[in-house]
Amino acid sequence: MESTPDGLVTTQTWPSRGTTFAFAEQRPGILPPTPNTGVCFSGGGARSHAATVGQLRALTHLGLIGNIRYISCVSGSSWPCVPYTYYAGPADDSVLLGAVVPPEQLTIDALGQIDALCLLLPATKDFQATLIRIAERLTTPPDQLWIQTVGETFLAPYGLHDPARPASFSLNETTVDAIRRANPNLAALTFHTVRSDVARPFLIMTSCIVWPDNVLEAEQRVSCEYTPLYVGSPLLQTLTASVFDIARTRVVGGGFIEPFAVGSAPPAAAPDPDGRVRVVPPKRLFTLADASGTSSSAYSALLDHLDCTLLSPHVSCWPVGGAGSPTAEDFVFADGGSLENTAILALLRRRVERLVVFVNTYVALNLDYDPGRAPGPTDLDASFAQLFGQPGSTPSPNQVFSQEDFVTVVRALQDAKRTGNAAVATTRLAVQANAWWGIDAGWQVQVSWIYNDRVPNWENRLPADLRALIDAGQPPTPTGPLLDFPHYKTDFENRHALVQLTAEQASLLSHLSCATVIDNAAVFARALSNP
Repeated sequence: MESTPDGLVTTQTWPSRGTTFAFAEQRPGILPPTPNTGVCFSGGGARSHAATVGQLRALTHLGLIGNIRYISCVSGSSWPCVPYTYYAGPADDSVLLGAVVPPEQLTIDALGQIDALCLLLPATKDFQATLIRIAERLTTPPDQLWIQTVGETFLAPYGLHDPARPASFSLNETTVDAIRRANPNLAALTFHTVRSDVARPFLIMTSCIVWPDNVLEAEQRVSCEYTPLYVGSPLLQTLTASVFDIARTRVVGGGFIEPFAVGSAPPAAAPDPDGRVRVVPPKRLFTLADASGTSSSAYSALLDHLDCTLLSPHVSCWPVGGAGSPTAEDFVFADGGSLENTAILALLRRRVERLVVFVNTYVALNLDYDPGRAPGPTDLDASFAQLFGQPGSTPSPNQVFSQEDFVTVVRALQDAKRTGNAAVATTRLAVQANAWWGIDAGWQVQVSWIYNDRVPNWENRLPADLRALIDAGQPPTPTGPLLDFPHYKTDFENRHALVQLTAEQASLLSHLSCATVIDNAAVFARALSNP
């Protein structure tokens, strides 16, 4: 990236004031008028990838995409959501998302056929082989291996990743023109912008900053958001750690900075009245592969048993809203799902009033589970339970709803599942204050929960041979081409395949998740349309 003679570039910042956050997209005229709605896609590797494609397919089929203000995604759901948002090629949504097919017409042979530009196809690619091939070149730094593999696997087929010519990203040509007017020296910099010929909600991807990154001190995780307009953590937080009675602190967050300036040195002077600062540009451009790669980087730790930070992505950042002279620090960035895997909290920060949350989990909903007690690992999804303050295997800072509401929501999902239909339930919940996330109490949100599970009434409409393959693939001794449907493992579902599904596995899950939305069209119409 070229700078001016003084070595600096100008970037916009959006500092926060306490928990009064400055979300740039909420200024008048930035986004098209929509209801105050959002759709959340949980993490879950290739399983979530496949389910997300089917859910987007159904929302498009029902004509609801234009009613959605936000898409919030994390980890594996970012893999299809990024090209869905930024792809600028000739393929339309019927190609990108695949066709809506009634279950009676599905066959095992048809499931194995996926169009070359369908967003589902990368979930079937040999991610592990690509990672090894990139590593064998010996030209990619270890902390970039995961990011480059994510870029090549999930983004390159859609023209969104080229290591030889890295590109930044922004909302539209208007925001790109503003960057170039402030920085004439960046005229040659390429930007990917949100597709404009069809409706696209405002995309939020979530990752997390990890500090400290050694085994001697208890680590803390702070969310980081990536959007077409800005990157950062809105809440200013001071992290404290100690080892051998020696205390250390780091200040993180406090607002946002434009994506092209992520990794820059901190400004030497305070922002101007419009929030603009002059900074030394980053040594390496922050790209869509960085955003999606850091959001999904939990798997990099699986490949490194000696030092979990060797392969984890590193990004230099400084507190946007800090007082005095900010200091840049090199932080480890981890999978956003390791902090919050439902993707709902980013939208509660924005006081989105009506939400659809797709819990694309690998844990079946246990109909014998009594939600009046703490759940076990086989009762339901742990990240979902943490939102209600239910204990899990690790402490969580994610409670935003009451434990009493947990009982109500779980029983509603269980009741829906008992009918043989999808586990879908809509509830109105009081939001509780959460200081770690900067979420205030005193308001209510309507949430439509969709829980990934088997749907007997849908399966009964499948051809008999396909139903038999699904039954054969169930635990405890799954066999055949449809192992573990629809609760594929997040990693190593198939032997020697880190996050890869077969075409048959990915296709069938996308059709189930699509049918779940279409069969509950009235629920989604109420959730996502104007009141």
